Amino acid sequence: MRNSSTIGDNIVNFDGAGILNHGNLVVTSSTVSGNRGIGSGGGINNSGGVVTFNSSVLRGNTNGFGGGLFNDLNGTVTFNSSSVIENTATASGGGIYNAAGTVNLATTSVTGNMPDNCIGVPGC
Repeated sequence: MRNSSTIGDNIVNFDGAGILNHGNLVVTSSTVSGNRGIGSGGGINNSGGVVTFNSSVLRGNTNGFGGGLFNDLNGTVTFNSSSVIENTATASGGGIYNAAGTVNLATTSVTGNMPDNCIGVPGC
C-alpha cells in the first residue's frame, strides 16, 4: 500500500520503471511520475496482480508499451477519481496498454498521452 507518496524519476532497463506489481497494490493520494524504462509500463507494470489507484496521478512516464500503465497476465486495474496524463509510449498505449486483463476507469481522466490514450480499454 502506498499512501500520500511520490514514486518518480526512476530510470531502468526493463519493465515497470516506477512500480512492477505481481500481487495486490493500493495506491492512494499519490503521484507516479517521470519514470522511464525500456519494455512495458513506465509508471506501473501490472503482471497478473490487482492494482487499485485512488485519487492519484499517473503522469509523465515513458516506456515502449504503456507509458503510464501496462496490464498483462489477466491482471486487474481499477482507477478511482484519478488522472492518467502526459505519458509517452514509443510504440503504443501512451496512457494505458491493456494486453490481457481488465482495466476499469471510474471518474478518471485519461488525456494528453502520446501516441494514444489507451489500447484495449473499453470506454477510454
